[in-house]
Amino acid sequence: MPPRQPRRYLPHGFEEKRTPDGRTYWVNYLPLPPSWLPPADVMADFPNLYVAEDADSAADVKTSGSFKEIILPKGVQRHYTPSGTVYYVDARPRASWVDPRTVDFSIDKERDTYAQTCEVLFTHGEFLEPPPETHIEFRLLSDLTKWRVAQSLSGYPDARVDEVDVIINMLNARIGSVSNIHQLKPMDGAFIRACYKHISSEAEISSYGPSKAARADPPSASIAWRLFEIFAYCLLLGVPATYARRLQKADWVQWSSRHRWTDQQRALDGFLKSLTGEWNLINLTAALLLSAAVGMLTVNDLSTISQTAILIALVTALASLIMSVTFVWRYQRQLSNIHDLRKIMDEFIYEADADIMPIFLSLPVSFLLWSAIAFGTAVLAHAWNTIGTSGPAIPVGVTATLCLTILVTGVIWLSHRHFGRWRMWWSLMSWSRKSEALEEYEFGLMHS
Repeated sequence: MPPRQPRRYLPHGFEEKRTPDGRTYWVNYLPLPPSWLPPADVMADFPNLYVAEDADSAADVKTSGSFKEIILPKGVQRHYTPSGTVYYVDARPRASWVDPRTVDFSIDKERDTYAQTCEVLFTHGEFLEPPPETHIEFRLLSDLTKWRVAQSLSGYPDARVDEVDVIINMLNARIGSVSNIHQLKPMDGAFIRACYKHISSEAEISSYGPSKAARADPPSASIAWRLFEIFAYCLLLGVPATYARRLQKADWVQWSSRHRWTDQQRALDGFLKSLTGEWNLINLTAALLLSAAVGMLTVNDLSTISQTAILIALVTALASLIMSVTFVWRYQRQLSNIHDLRKIMDEFIYEADADIMPIFLSLPVSFLLWSAIAFGTAVLAHAWNTIGTSGPAIPVGVTATLCLTILVTGVIWLSHRHFGRWRMWWSLMSWSRKSEALEEYEFGLMHS
């Protein structure tokens, strides 16, 4: 194999120099990754402060005040996490005779990661994780790297590898660009939660998943919440289930798209515009039902059933109108700002109370449906009301009317839930008939 030809430019952070006798060497100014312990030469100068051969973390320091006794050389910096934990960054230049333009540094990194992973797998040990109070991007990088190593060792293909590699490279560039990691501008919380959601969907690699402090896995619902959810879904005529499916498909991180960052605002804007369009249509329909219910109250000789149904239709139509107007006023004015759109999607999908958002969004439609049902009940009850001794106002039997109403309602429900699936049901029925005939034929062959 021919030797690798040097690239034209040096990598970022390297400088080429020459010795007095003319030899060329290169200096690496990139800082080493943060560590909970000082560099090895500093630990060798202070052997009494650490346990011999067991100094794996800052907890191995013998005395609590020993950090102040360590004299750090120039280029080694001591930093503190928000909780007061000490960690070190070695930013001293390092010289090498090897041209960095001919070295693939990812090979050494992959070899070290593979060796560490093999040691963990064969010794049943655990990775040394930073404490929960460290920077969130550092913990995210650690968790993504663990997921990537576990996926490589599994041997199974995964379509998420390219996205995870891009995120790992981005985080490495961000963390390596500054000496103090806490000087980084914080990333969007929705992006971090989406990353954890992206890698936490496979159960067989849960041991390599996000750390416990990340809280990527939602807490299990209680029995009381399950009962309330079933009651609410039944009371609201199953409309929240439709909004729950729409919210699951409306994740603002478009992982399946190659242009996932450029079409972000367009996807969010389209999703919220569809919601506002529905709410505006609900406004118009609720206003029509409200005016019809008010006009129905002016009819003389209304029965008790009709009056009660009209009042229910009036209240539910007014509630639907108020809820839809409130939603339009709250969300339509935020469509022009991408940051406001992200906050809305955080509220819909990623926040702790995201399970109740489908119920909350379905209230205008559910109130409108109940208003239409109550208005129809009032009209039918008034039609069956007798006027004096002349008999029913409309000579239609109660049983026939109820049967016709149930039939029409069933057809509407089936067309709404299974529109375009009649051919599928017919193929399933024909397949079941063929399978029964085949079984009878095989049974006859066995006994013939």
